[in-house]
Amino acid sequence: MKAIAVVCALNVLFFVQSFCSVTASLEETCKNATRSKEFYEFCITSLQVVPESRTADIKGLASIAADLTMTNYTHTIAKVQGLQKKGGLSNSITMALSTCSDAYGVAIGYIQGSIAHIKTGDIKNAHINMIWANSAPDDCETAFDEFHNKSLLSTEDDFANRLSRLAINIIYLLLE
Repeated sequence: MKAIAVVCALNVLFFVQSFCSVTASLEETCKNATRSKEFYEFCITSLQVVPESRTADIKGLASIAADLTMTNYTHTIAKVQGLQKKGGLSNSITMALSTCSDAYGVAIGYIQGSIAHIKTGDIKNAHINMIWANSAPDDCETAFDEFHNKSLLSTEDDFANRLSRLAINIIYLLLE
């Protein structure tokens, strides 16, 4: 009977220790992937949305960050399409939105490549693909600037930029 109690106690201790080290893994990864308190908090809150982040290693967190970036970019394209369907926009806004749609569309291909490379362990190409994908938010904002218009997507572009930079930084940790 005492042996069962000892085994149960050890299992509980192991579970608690595992949970704490997993949480530390998320926090440690975010600490190593960010340089500011604000970006660290963004890392934690973004990744915690996915329950698997609590048990993921760095490679798993890189995959989660890439998946979140993919979801975000897909959402941004949907917003662009919604604005385009609304109509009544100036030619310059329409052209800027078209540039945004193209930029995010191309970037999604790079993100898909990055995700595939993470899974196969080709971290260098995963990193390169995510860097290329990171240009979409800037390309979109530049399109509005070039046509001397206020961006209709500044919030989305800012969030997409931060999320893809986070993915880049976590993937980079795998290169070290």
